[in-house]
Amino acid sequence: MAYGQAGSMLKYFQDKIAENPSYQYALQLDCEENISNIFWADAKMVIDYAHFGDVVTFDTAFGTNKEYRPFGVFVGLNQFRETVIFGAALMFDETFASFQWLFKAFLAAHNGKQPRAIFTDQDTAMGNAVGEHLCNNKADDSHSPKHKNEADEEEEEEEPHILSDFSACMYNIEDTTAFEEAFDIMRNKVDEKKMSWLDSIYKKLPRISMKTPMLLQASKLYTPTIFEAFQAEYERSMAACTRALDANNTYSVAIVRADGDLSSELERIVVGDSLEKTSSCSCGQFKRTGILCGHALKVLDLMNIKLLPNHYILKRWTREARYGTIQDNKGNSIVENPKMDAMLRY
Repeated sequence: MAYGQAGSMLKYFQDKIAENPSYQYALQLDCEENISNIFWADAKMVIDYAHFGDVVTFDTAFGTNKEYRPFGVFVGLNQFRETVIFGAALMFDETFASFQWLFKAFLAAHNGKQPRAIFTDQDTAMGNAVGEHLCNNKADDSHSPKHKNEADEEEEEEEPHILSDFSACMYNIEDTTAFEEAFDIMRNKVDEKKMSWLDSIYKKLPRISMKTPMLLQASKLYTPTIFEAFQAEYERSMAACTRALDANNTYSVAIVRADGDLSSELERIVVGDSLEKTSSCSCGQFKRTGILCGHALKVLDLMNIKLLPNHYILKRWTREARYGTIQDNKGNSIVENPKMDAMLRY
């Protein structure tokens, strides 16, 4: 670092900790006590990792600074399948020793919580460090999720009625026609900026293709993005053909193609258990994505299970995914935005 840069950076980190004590950072010094590697994660990153850190992507392909030092980012997906950041690093080089230090710092910032799977680029040194310090379920991935800009926060003091109207519209009205009328009245009360925001929300509201108990249940639990994915699998299950393989709820399931072709996709083997309310498919989709496949849903229906069992509802995909208190590595409850929290208290 050039003269004065280290002091400026340390002051920046200290200011951030003064704003929020849950801010995390770590520095590695070389043999001459110069800063070589830097890691940091703010309170939101720590909270997001606690909720969504089951699958992580890390690489240094996001760019370099003017000194051509690697810049790495740990990212994942939230309950809306949007990219969230779990931490960032500015590194001296891409050696095993640097990655080894970085992954130790990453885990320390996140209370030692290991991800279930991590995707990295095809760097040997990085892969070896992942295998030593992070989970063993690692995979090469040359395409990391792209960052999305966070939407600007609305000024909450302006037109406060929009929140109460929106809440009433969402939770107190069940009839479709009445809902659309109330939503239109609410739109007419706000300015053009908020009207555009409401229109974007309206487009994201779950559209239930058929009012079955399982779809109605899923629409209330899942976020709109995840509900659409689940509903697509549910609709696929309606086109599934089954063949019983034995008397113990083991089936061969094939789904007819949606393009009018009467041929079926590849057959999958599904083992059901009506007592445990489980349906395990050989395609392994639930283990990969946390959303049941059409094959498994078909067998649940054959066993007369009309509601999605709780063990197939992952909290990370629900509307309540970020509910709950998270503690930092000092044992303190993390407040994402202390200033906003103080305003709400008073």
